[in-house]
Amino acid sequence: MKSWKAKKPKDVEWRYVPTVWDESRIPQAKLFYTLEAMGLLDQLHEKVYDAIHNKNVRLTDRATLSKWIATQQGVDAKKFEETYDSFGVNNKVQRAAQLTKTYQIRGTPTVTVNGKYMTGPSYAVGADGSVDNDRLRQVLNDLVAMAQKK
Repeated sequence: MKSWKAKKPKDVEWRYVPTVWDESRIPQAKLFYTLEAMGLLDQLHEKVYDAIHNKNVRLTDRATLSKWIATQQGVDAKKFEETYDSFGVNNKVQRAAQLTKTYQIRGTPTVTVNGKYMTGPSYAVGADGSVDNDRLRQVLNDLVAMAQKK
């Protein structure tokens, strides 16, 4: 996805939306939107991913998250907490939950093109069961071209 995003057409907007299938996903979505609101998403998105998926840091636990964000990332804890609990962040989380349900997202990443077409790595699996990244890029390009024609 990163390689496609880096080469996407200039007139294509790329926007991340966290999946919120159930209540257990709310803390991660709140973290995402908090970092976005604070202008820290580009700087910390990969670090969050690494902490959760590679280092097994429980960023869904509020105390663990607060300690990690302040001590390891140098973010003002008070400002982070205020933003995390803000009306704006909570609204975005509710919207993400609505989109997850409306589009019937079952896995990540899923890419929606122009609100009409969906694809992602799980849609471009080769005969051996692995993701065919070349095919995925081609499908994305084709869907973007279809959306631009309309």
